[in-house]
Amino acid sequence: MDYRKFVLINRMDDLTAEKLYYSLENDILHLKSLLAKNDSTLIHRILTHYMKDDDDLLVEVICNRTKNQLALLSKECSAQYHKTLEEVLRKDVGGSFGKIMNYSLMDRDEFGAFILSKALNREVFDPDAIIDLANSRTNAELNSIKLKWESQNNCNLVDVLTKKGGKYNRKMCKIVINQILGKKSESTEASLLKALNLSKKLYKASKLKTGIDEETFVKILSVESRKQIDLIQGEFYKEYNMCLKDLIKKKTSGNLENALLALLHPTSLEYVAMALGQSMIGFGADVERVLRLLGGVEKEDMPEVCECYVDVYGVSLKKKILRENLFVGEFKKALLALLNANDPTNGLEREPSPASMCEKAKLAFREREAIRNYFAKRDAMIFKRLFEGVPFDENELVEIVCHRSKTHLEKVEKCYSELYNRMLVCDVKEHTEGKFKDFITKVVRPRCHLDAMSLNEILNSTVINESLIVKSLATWSNERIRKLIKKYDYVYQVPLLERLNKDLSGKYKWLILELVKATRNEGDEIDLVEAKASAEIFFMAGPDCWISNEDYFIEIFTKSSRKQIEAINSEYEKMYHKTIQDSIDGEIYGDNKEVLLALTCDPMKFYARQLRKALKIFHVDEDEVLSQIANLDKSESEIVAKHYFSRNGKSIEGKISGLFDDKIRKAVNTWMAKNDELEMHSFEHRIGSDGF
Repeated sequence: MDYRKFVLINRMDDLTAEKLYYSLENDILHLKSLLAKNDSTLIHRILTHYMKDDDDLLVEVICNRTKNQLALLSKECSAQYHKTLEEVLRKDVGGSFGKIMNYSLMDRDEFGAFILSKALNREVFDPDAIIDLANSRTNAELNSIKLKWESQNNCNLVDVLTKKGGKYNRKMCKIVINQILGKKSESTEASLLKALNLSKKLYKASKLKTGIDEETFVKILSVESRKQIDLIQGEFYKEYNMCLKDLIKKKTSGNLENALLALLHPTSLEYVAMALGQSMIGFGADVERVLRLLGGVEKEDMPEVCECYVDVYGVSLKKKILRENLFVGEFKKALLALLNANDPTNGLEREPSPASMCEKAKLAFREREAIRNYFAKRDAMIFKRLFEGVPFDENELVEIVCHRSKTHLEKVEKCYSELYNRMLVCDVKEHTEGKFKDFITKVVRPRCHLDAMSLNEILNSTVINESLIVKSLATWSNERIRKLIKKYDYVYQVPLLERLNKDLSGKYKWLILELVKATRNEGDEIDLVEAKASAEIFFMAGPDCWISNEDYFIEIFTKSSRKQIEAINSEYEKMYHKTIQDSIDGEIYGDNKEVLLALTCDPMKFYARQLRKALKIFHVDEDEVLSQIANLDKSESEIVAKHYFSRNGKSIEGKISGLFDDKIRKAVNTWMAKNDELEMHSFEHRIGSDGF
């Protein structure tokens, strides 16, 4: 969690926080839509030619989504493949695994109506299913299910239940009908006086010579709230030294006993936990009952069900399912995924909306970041399946790697390491070869690590080329330089600043030592008076002096913002009818020229110049071209490509078309294509734009 951003949000006024909140909500909608689109494509690949029979990923997609997210997925599946997701899964996934997949996709009303239809089948009447349904739903939910079922079957549910109940299940059906019709109170208040009065009536009804007055038990327990019944049980025990639950077990039997006992549970979720335990007692589990119970629980309620299970049975539900012999393979994995109650938002989608705008913005920010982090985890899983595939598909590797930004790939690397205890870059190297391997590994490798390796290679050279160090540091952000220092110190166990002081001795040493401090002003403010004065000093001193160790020029090159240097360049051009870069091109040569261009150019324009140099007509340095492109991030590569085209009249794609084989060319072109859809505008940009 980024607490620095939370501090910024806390400092906002309501209007600013409101703008940020709606902006973040748009990001969330975009990410959820993208997630549905990617899930749909992934399911299609799993069930067809690519990743065939990879049910782990199918479990990940279906069982780790909320009902709202699954509705988006089903809609996207229909748009892409002209089939609902239910139709696709029903055709290709069977058995208990197929059932849990399809149950997960149904909305609560649809699922409830489905359970009712199965329970009221003409050939077999299933009272347990109806009792489970009635005791695991609210009155409002039961009414919606009733309306759904009646619209599907064109008949009255109460009439059908009454008819199906017949002579032997009449009282049980009366209890269920009261629940379905909303006659059972849902009040959270309870009266002690009422509890005493009703406990006396129940006791009196239990003292008949022929058994108990079942009608009294049904009348009281089927309409009183669970809170009131809990109090009744306590008072019944105090007054008569007997447990109401034991009395019902002793005096009743069959479906009526089950229906009455179900009403004694303090919450519907505790009932679900108890019923799950009952369905797994003995030598074999009642798989159908487990399916309908878990299939009807919302994700946000699953943790409470698991807690209730531990309270009732003294063991975790997860452990019980792991030990159950009838639960095997992907079906067991699907059940465990449902218990984990995970979804891409980490449950934040279902969090109640706070009152204040600042708190709303913070919640939206957390939800957005949770979804982006989920994409990283999912990509890590896809990488693993890809590496296990035979034969290895390099085209798919390009599709996964080269559509993502370096920031996202760093998250994927971290997830991959946590999930599989292996480094992603090592597995990429193991499955690729040649220049394709060099390019892909540089794209995948975390940028700070790549920077540290490059710098270490320069410092280990017989003759240290300090100009290469300047050209890198001069174009990097403060954050990138700080990450380089941290990574270098960690990987090579030598402080970078100490090594630079020790090993550098050339004319660029003091410039490098200033750049590596990472203290450049990165704001957008411009001082035009100062820019004009600097332009005059630049002109009077001449380019030869710019590269000297004079404090003034070092201060300008290492501390001034990019915007201020741009302003100096603009004033210089107005006054002397040529740009600073024109002066450098005309008067400076060799390393000094490249260093000065790096210091005075916009970084993206400088990268375009460097690419042009590597793509010389008579001698193309292919390794350097691939290295430079791989060092760019996706957002940078698009800008560099535009600058390259503007300066040379030809696209980078066109220039490299005849240089590399198809797979390298595809990788490069994909990497330099449109931005990663997971990349949002930076938080700082959001709060600094549009009046924020």
